[in-house]
Amino acid sequence: MHRPRTHIRRRRPRTAHHEPQPTFDATNDALAICGGCPVKTQCTNDALRIEKGTRSSERFSIRGGLTPTERAKKKASA
Repeated sequence: MHRPRTHIRRRRPRTAHHEPQPTFDATNDALAICGGCPVKTQCTNDALRIEKGTRSSERFSIRGGLTPTERAKKKASA
């Protein structure tokens, strides 16, 4: 015969025992690395030369301590 359940045991989520994942901001980390680079100016000039004629949406990553949007603005002002 079937006995009715009087108590429902709930399991803890599996993630309850895991440490939280460390977070990082890749853009800020990359900018911090570029900050002290001795070839930062050359890197920026190289990126602007290579990206000539491309839209800012086609540019990727940090180069010369600048984001793609910052490089587009710098190029427009030059």
